[in-house]
Amino acid sequence: MTVRVYGEVLSPANLQFRKDKTPDTYVSEAGGLTYYADDDRAFVLYPDGSAQPLQISAWNHRAAMIPPGSTIVVPRDPKPFDFIESAKDITQILSNLAITSVFVRDIKDN
Repeated sequence: MTVRVYGEVLSPANLQFRKDKTPDTYVSEAGGLTYYADDDRAFVLYPDGSAQPLQISAWNHRAAMIPPGSTIVVPRDPKPFDFIESAKDITQILSNLAITSVFVRDIKDN
């Protein structure tokens, strides 16, 4: 009896089922989440084909019973937040605004 953990985890695996394990425990045993994981959209696929969202993020945690034969799926975040990339974009916008203001001032002076 196993539970499969699939998607954006460090080591996707079939893990031994234990009735006291939470989704967090299964994800941790699969190596934890990757940088690109979208833990807010994780879900469990039950053996009967039905699915249910999981809350496995640190601030949105609710334990759910995972029966044997289930698959926990952690999808990829389509665009994870990247501070450096965001800072570059903001810097570029501010730079363009500064250049535009210089041109506007020069036009007004002439």
